[in-house]
Amino acid sequence: MKYFIALILGVLLYAPGPATAITGQDVMEKMSKDQRHGYFSGLVDMAIQIYHVEGQHQKRTCISEWFYENPESGKEWDQILDLFEAYPEKEATAIMYVLLKRQCWKKLKHAEGSTK
Repeated sequence: MKYFIALILGVLLYAPGPATAITGQDVMEKMSKDQRHGYFSGLVDMAIQIYHVEGQHQKRTCISEWFYENPESGKEWDQILDLFEAYPEKEATAIMYVLLKRQCWKKLKHAEGSTK
């Protein structure tokens, strides 16, 4: 988490002009399908890298498997688009965080509970 905070602070300190958050509405209305896919992939890749650096390998693996293992199913894409459409005023990074948390943290807690 400290790396994520450092990244955000670096962007805020060195960004020219005022920083504005990208909202769910921005993503859905201003980006093409290809641009959205690239943006979502970038957010997912950043989360994977942060958890790798922090040594949280179960979270890293869960996110990677959820997003990349079955791209032909389209289920992941539908889940992402549904949330972005449901919360257009929210920041895109927050929407993706909630989705990743739903997909992986609950599964990991359930798996930990079943081994006790």
